[in-house]
Amino acid sequence: MTNEQGKGSIAISGVAETPVARPAADRVVEAAAAAKRQEIESNGKLTEEEQKAALAKVDEAERQAKEAIKQAESTSDVERQGELGKAAIEAIKAIEDQAQSTKDLAKAAITQAEQDKKQQIENNTQLTREEKNDAISTVEAKAEAARKAIDAAKKLADVQAQEVQGKADIAGVPETPTAKNAAKAAIQAAADAKKDQISKNNDLTEEEKAEATRKVDEAVTQANQAINEATTNQAVTDKQTEGTQAIQAVPVTAVAKPAAIAAVQAAADEKKQHIQANGGLTEEERKTAIAEVDSELAKAKQAIQDAAKQADVTGEQTKGDCGDQECGRDPSD
Repeated sequence: MTNEQGKGSIAISGVAETPVARPAADRVVEAAAAAKRQEIESNGKLTEEEQKAALAKVDEAERQAKEAIKQAESTSDVERQGELGKAAIEAIKAIEDQAQSTKDLAKAAITQAEQDKKQQIENNTQLTREEKNDAISTVEAKAEAARKAIDAAKKLADVQAQEVQGKADIAGVPETPTAKNAAKAAIQAAADAKKDQISKNNDLTEEEKAEATRKVDEAVTQANQAINEATTNQAVTDKQTEGTQAIQAVPVTAVAKPAAIAAVQAAADEKKQHIQANGGLTEEERKTAIAEVDSELAKAKQAIQDAAKQADVTGEQTKGDCGDQECGRDPSD
């Protein structure tokens, strides 16, 4: 009896007390957690801060699942809690469906800045089509570089810094109307040369100079307007050429002084004929009178040439008119 009792006691005490259900359920939860962590850590769209926040959610879900497994009484409850924990972990999202990651938001801001800059360039009427295309290409390159820099950033602060830098780079793309500016400068140079030519032309009165200068300014205005309306580099060049030719073609024609000189010349010729026809004069007297006419004529012409204003030219013409009997008077008159 004693032996049998001993055997029974040994058999009873040898019954295994190895937990199977709970460890198995824990492993299910742990595997799900490990997979979710790997998913989060390999997500390049997340900043380090976003990854840490998501990993903290996984840690908490794993802890809660294991606590539920520990509290379960039956094997079926343990297994059910393990599956529930797994499902909860798998359902964790680093970023909610309706939200965007910090990087996505930053890249969206870059894209918006890119679109705004492109539209600004398109609206810039001072740029030719070629200059617009070049500027837009530069904007696209800056935007793409900014998006890549944002993707490569790890920390939230780095993402924000790359966004700011990218926007600044895009905004800083120059919109310089090189072709039109150069064409307008050429027009201005042609105008300056023409005005200098007008200013130095002593055959013109001040009024004639002012009128010629006004016509030059008018040609400049028309040329610049045509250049502004041109849309291609070739069109700008064509309008520059046309404008330069129009400026150079502005007439610099003296009217008042040649007319006045012609008038005194006519008066002198008439006076000479009168002297020649005067039978009361000796040959020597005729020569003396004619010489005096020529002298007065030369003075009148010089005075007219030196006159600045229209009124001065007219006055010198009147004074020089040899038909007034004061210039080269006949000795017999």
